[in-house]
Amino acid sequence: MQTAKIVLTCLFLGMALSSCLDNSTDSKPIIEPSGSADYYINNQTSVALNLIYRISGNSADSSKTIPKESSTKFFRDGIFGVNPSPSRSLDKIVFYKGSPNSSEPVLTIKPIKDDQWNITEEKGFEESEYGFRKYELTITTEDLQ
Repeated sequence: MQTAKIVLTCLFLGMALSSCLDNSTDSKPIIEPSGSADYYINNQTSVALNLIYRISGNSADSSKTIPKESSTKFFRDGIFGVNPSPSRSLDKIVFYKGSPNSSEPVLTIKPIKDDQWNITEEKGFEESEYGFRKYELTITTEDLQ
């Protein structure tokens, strides 16, 4: 009886494993169309800015400090079937000169508009409609007044 159980178990496992084999010679890789993007703030002011931003479809806020006179990446997004853009990825961005807990916002961007951002790098669009983009939003002293 024990031997019959072992034989049946081995037979069942052998059939299960062999059914997973791909016996075709013309197999092609599955390519999922997707795009990705990095988002930067180019702080051209003389003060560090604290950034509070909300990602689309998310109820929690995220934060990042942007040093003065620098361009800093604050977010990366990737979406299957779509190229991310600022208006698809972000709901709002709020800038503070001091701590967000102790100061008033100096600039709020809501709604996010794609035409306010510069595309500083693109990759992968030569072969597909999907690829990678680097977006940058420039903030100047005049924007904060």
